[in-house]
Amino acid sequence: MANRAYLYSTKHTPGTPLAKDVSRRFVGLSEWPYDIPLTYGLLLSGNPRTCRSMIWDAPEDISIMADYDAGVERLKAFMRDIDVPAAHPLFEETVSFLDRAENRNPYLFMEPLEVYELMEGEPPVLNRGLCEALNNLDDRAAETVERLHQMQRDPDVPDDDVLATVYDLGFGAWSNILYWDLSEV
Repeated sequence: MANRAYLYSTKHTPGTPLAKDVSRRFVGLSEWPYDIPLTYGLLLSGNPRTCRSMIWDAPEDISIMADYDAGVERLKAFMRDIDVPAAHPLFEETVSFLDRAENRNPYLFMEPLEVYELMEGEPPVLNRGLCEALNNLDDRAAETVERLHQMQRDPDVPDDDVLATVYDLGFGAWSNILYWDLSEV
């Protein structure tokens, strides 16, 4: 099985006592193999903070949470900047999925430990570094938009290559069914 990052929405702050009356505490949104894609970064850039894992029994914060609405707005702004017609259906799918009432919660929550295991360094240190980097995604996002526009303008680059690059950003992987089901945690 691939090492993956798992993205959820939640009403619950990991590491705090669970309220018994809260149903579907964690809603699966996406999982991505071997990396943390830019879409996750943009979503998690709304007031990111480290937190406890809900999957692994780790003594330190190895997960990240952020504000759902702020992250979704950031991702929508990124998509509006991309003028690649072939990607519009993926963007529409993304907005539709993230705007569904059953997917919306106050927070986004990511479990990245499996990806950290592929990297050099201790997971808590990598997690703090990622959390800090989430506050500085403007240059990376702008460079990505420019690269996509250059590809779009180049007559030698097929539309399928442009679309594959958009997929590689984390689009097209939205699903409520993830390997780690935290809906009843």
